[in-house]
Amino acid sequence: MSKVGSSSSTMNAIQVHDFIDLYGLGDEKIAETSLSMNDATHKPISLKKNQLLVKVLACSISPGDVIAVQGNMLIMHQSFPFVPGMDICGTIVDHNGSTQFQNGTVVVASNGTTPVGGMADYMIINEAEA
Repeated sequence: MSKVGSSSSTMNAIQVHDFIDLYGLGDEKIAETSLSMNDATHKPISLKKNQLLVKVLACSISPGDVIAVQGNMLIMHQSFPFVPGMDICGTIVDHNGSTQFQNGTVVVASNGTTPVGGMADYMIINEAEA
């Protein structure tokens, strides 16, 4: 495991605290109580073999993200709170010994096997998904 080097142990992240009916979202209070911007989310501190730490530059909202936020995913249910976001563009900040990627490389990644994490400052991705 590689330790992620940084002076700060927290990061910004959008967190889902409860499933949301996005189609019946006429009541804004539902979104206010189910979603939050947290500036004290724990930053990833260790990487497993074949994982990369990416500083997120952009994150899309894909159909899979909508399904996850609604709680309609048949598999891979997340425990609360979770950070949505499967598809990102970012810069590798810890290549974790990778021979394919170096720190500073810009990547586009789909984290479909673990469909969370993109709506944060940092996200761990598998090397094969970059």
